[in-house]
Amino acid sequence: MAISSFFVKLSETDDEVTYSFGEDRDCPDDTLVFDKTLFTAQPVSGLRTFGFNATARGIYRRYRETTVHGHGKVPTGGQVRSPLVAK
Repeated sequence: MAISSFFVKLSETDDEVTYSFGEDRDCPDDTLVFDKTLFTAQPVSGLRTFGFNATARGIYRRYRETTVHGHGKVPTGGQVRSPLVAK
């Protein structure tokens, strides 16, 4: 079983990018803020769900893949698929 999360960039400053994300492409149900300097993400809702963690990792991975000399290109949107791991 896998989780699928869609994300789209809402805004960007020199240090942060804000994304909406969720399982429904047309109606994302949460927002996260990605810190481009610290490579961390915070959910606006405060809920660190599996979907949030998978989306944040996917955004970080894409940002890291484009980083050259400390500057990367933030993704404007996309889809993250992650296997659901039972604990």
